[in-house]
Amino acid sequence: MNYSKLIFPLFIVVALIQLFVPTKMILDREGILANGKEYKFKTAPIDPTDPFRGKYITLNFSERSISLDTTETWKSDETIYVHLTEDQEGFAKIQGISKKKPSKEIGFVKAKVKYARRYADQNVEITYPFERYYMEESKAYDAERFTRRRIQTDSNQVVYAVVRILDGESVLQDVMVNGKKIETLVKEQQENDSDE
Repeated sequence: MNYSKLIFPLFIVVALIQLFVPTKMILDREGILANGKEYKFKTAPIDPTDPFRGKYITLNFSERSISLDTTETWKSDETIYVHLTEDQEGFAKIQGISKKKPSKEIGFVKAKVKYARRYADQNVEITYPFERYYMEESKAYDAERFTRRRIQTDSNQVVYAVVRILDGESVLQDVMVNGKKIETLVKEQQENDSDE
């Protein structure tokens, strides 16, 4: 058998696969951003750096656990579906969780169980797939400092993540402080600091 005749077609197939995978990921992400339902998750940013993953702020969501009266066993790192609703201010609230994908009529996002407490009622802590917001390297640390300072001096500051969700899949679109993008606020702060 002549293997040299197989090398070029095999190379073409491998190259097409390598192009297909990232292209599909990009198109899926763009589809979620274009067609997904917008949810606002209340948060406060914390730890701004990870030397192995780049510059980002970690988002600590206020809606990240639920108490349940159930006999189901929830395991750490298990994939779950978080059923969402919105409160009167338009922020995402956890309505329930399930192990099976719900119908499309229910707003839901795919997540993981961080851990579950098994006492009188079960308390399930949730890890969302959008807990890190990556920013330009020069802005991540400043964004963290800026939001902490704003929250410490004014407890009425509202920090939230804008997340687009489509059929359980999610994309973190923006982090907002009082309705303004965090990048814009950090840029303004950096400009003010350089003028002084």
